[in-house]
Amino acid sequence: MLLLPLLLPVLGAGEWVGGWGSHAGTGAAAEPLHLPRVPEQGSQLQSSSLQVQRLVTVQEGLCVIVPCNLSYPGDGWNESTAAYGYWFKKGTNTNRGAPVATNNPSREVEMSTQGRFQLTGDPGKGSCSLVIRDAQREDEARYFFRVERGSRVRHNFLNNGFVLKVTALTQKPDVYIPETLEPGQPVTVICVFNWAFEECLAPSFSWTGAALSPRRTRLSTTHFSVLSFTPSPQDHDTDLTCHVDFSRKGVSAQRTVRLRVAYAPRDLVISISQDNTSALKPQENLTHLEAQKGQFLQLLCAADSQPPATLSWVLQDRVLSLSHPWGPRPLGLELPGVKAGDSGRYTCRAENRLGSQQRALDLSVQYPPEQPESDGFPSKQDSPGKPRERHVPPGPGGPKPAPGLCHPQQPPSQAELDPGGTDSEPLPALRPRGPGAVSGSNGA
Repeated sequence: MLLLPLLLPVLGAGEWVGGWGSHAGTGAAAEPLHLPRVPEQGSQLQSSSLQVQRLVTVQEGLCVIVPCNLSYPGDGWNESTAAYGYWFKKGTNTNRGAPVATNNPSREVEMSTQGRFQLTGDPGKGSCSLVIRDAQREDEARYFFRVERGSRVRHNFLNNGFVLKVTALTQKPDVYIPETLEPGQPVTVICVFNWAFEECLAPSFSWTGAALSPRRTRLSTTHFSVLSFTPSPQDHDTDLTCHVDFSRKGVSAQRTVRLRVAYAPRDLVISISQDNTSALKPQENLTHLEAQKGQFLQLLCAADSQPPATLSWVLQDRVLSLSHPWGPRPLGLELPGVKAGDSGRYTCRAENRLGSQQRALDLSVQYPPEQPESDGFPSKQDSPGKPRERHVPPGPGGPKPAPGLCHPQQPPSQAELDPGGTDSEPLPALRPRGPGAVSGSNGA
């Protein structure tokens, strides 16, 4: 019985996690059985035959159908003659012992199998199929079939029975739930235990979880259970469990899923490594960082969010690195050799559809002062041991010579020596001084 097509209108649109389990209790695959023709009254058939799979495996607490076909002689009965079938455990006396299942209302069945083993086939039509519900470890045995019809058909198929093996219960229910839940929005969850047989009784379902009220148990008339609730942000990362109970002995199975409730980015952390061989260290309260020029530096940004946030590193208003929601976490930024131009404010930002969060880190790059650059060739005026000369251009329009400097080729004029004009007496002419020079006035 495939339940998924019936559940799709309930599930609605969206992504769902989970999957179908294997058919409950099918055990070893049965070979195709061809229904033999039951002989008509008066026909002659030399022998009886029965077809059934030799090994039947079922998990404890589950249900299994054992297909079975048979044929027998056609004399000693007519169409209105009742046909009775019996399934016995090997070693049971068919005259005095109790069968595990029969369609003969006058025969009592074994107490331990009453209500669990049922002969669903009609021996009058060539069927001896058996249903075993709530399989128990004590049911492990070899079983054979007996048919009775009319005055002459009395046959035990001792060599054509089957062996029942009961294993531990490993099959689990499947839970269908949206991958991400929206806080404050109602959600529908479905729990399915996939049994392929309508003859098997429906189990009882119950749910537990921090997002729910106290555990509720109810009998179900189907093989699935539908749960509706409204998650809150606090329900993120909590468990929701579907319990399926099968038998009176407390055998049960369960499936637990982890709730993923959407929330905005939070707990953004920047980690720093200033040595490419050391581990990154989270810096929760650091807002300023100093680094030496040429030093290795690595910054790492991480944030908690659902769904995963897009991370980015920004320097001033320039995006340096950007991650995708499905990309690796966290987002790193590596500066193998820090330069002076790397100084500035580095901002890590995390954003999803529910909000954003960011943190900033100011980086200062330290470096020694730089010497002024030169062409490497000293000028003639800057030669060692020679004072720098000052050139004064000739002519009346040029700058005045510095005090104490004069040109011997051009002695000062009378106007320069006597700026007062004719009222001043002329100064005596200057004569050169030196060895052999004679001082005195000219004339008498």
